[in-house]
Amino acid sequence: MGRVDVSIGSLPAGTYQVEVVDAYGNMAAQPLTVEHNPARSSGKYFPLVDYTDSWWNENESGWGLFIVQHLNNQVFAGWFVYDADGEPLWFTMEPGEWRYYNVFTGPIYRTTGPYFGGTFDPAKVTRTIVGEGTLTFSDRDTGTFAYTVDGVTATKTISRLPY
Repeated sequence: MGRVDVSIGSLPAGTYQVEVVDAYGNMAAQPLTVEHNPARSSGKYFPLVDYTDSWWNENESGWGLFIVQHLNNQVFAGWFVYDADGEPLWFTMEPGEWRYYNVFTGPIYRTTGPYFGGTFDPAKVTRTIVGEGTLTFSDRDTGTFAYTVDGVTATKTISRLPY
């Protein structure tokens, strides 16, 4: 049959036994070898789960995160909150690195730009580092988001937003 590439998540390097079932229901154990590919990693750790989703704290509805985990294991997170006057505020966290299989840390940016309804002017786009954030996942559906932004430090419990 040959080689088949199937995305099954990120696993540490090693050899695993998997059961393969063909279209006729025949099952056979096959070895699966996972090799370290430095070009697809931001560090020495690889996440075991894809954390791409919308995240929130159900006890603090109104703010949240969206997390996109790319094939190279890099993460882009958008964080929407409100400022002291109740005005919407957006931050991003990227790039960063996996500090452990379930811990991702990266700089947090505040970005501003031109009005969305007008002609786009790239000269009006600013991107400023305002802090650092750490996502620590307890399991595939829960974790914490610790951050320091503009001198404000906090840790928030997060979970996947159920649909």
